[in-house]
Amino acid sequence: MDILLTPKVLGYLIKHGYKYCMAKFELQDSVVSITLLPAKRKPLLSVLRKKYDHYYSITEEPFQMVSGLIHAGSRIYIKLNKQELQTYTDAS
Repeated sequence: MDILLTPKVLGYLIKHGYKYCMAKFELQDSVVSITLLPAKRKPLLSVLRKKYDHYYSITEEPFQMVSGLIHAGSRIYIKLNKQELQTYTDAS
């Protein structure tokens, strides 16, 4: 499930051991939409090439994105599976 990336969500992911995010960029209604998929291990390049455009350290670019320092005006989503979303919701 895709949810909007917020500082709280990013903090939760870092606290739970996520170190990287794979990123997919799309243009929707003249607005850049960025979907991030968190990962605990460095992504394999073969997986990255098929579905995603880039990968980032979770404490670098995604932190800057949520702070509005880069990609301001873009829609930034994080993809969480149902179990991770439930854990996040319960912790909130």
